[in-house]
Amino acid sequence: MAPTRKRDNARLARFFFALSNRTRRGILRHLHSLKTPATVAELSALLNISGRVIRKHLSLLSSVGLVEADRAVQARSYRMASSLTACDRYILDCISASIRV
Repeated sequence: MAPTRKRDNARLARFFFALSNRTRRGILRHLHSLKTPATVAELSALLNISGRVIRKHLSLLSSVGLVEADRAVQARSYRMASSLTACDRYILDCISASIRV
């Protein structure tokens, strides 16, 4: 298998691993529906989960390119990544429409 194809397969595996967790899907659903950046505290309150756990999930979502951190303010906020592909956006739209966390 060519190195590029292995890299693509690894990225796809990480992408679906990130989506395999219910909490991460909930974070994505909230960020997608809010259309504005949200802080860890806001997401923690929405999902009734500790900020430490939210930060851990956001770190993984960020590593696969699904969310981005905005450091323009003192409290870091997160939003959907601007570099999402059409396929990424389609999958996230499906998650938002069909999965309620």
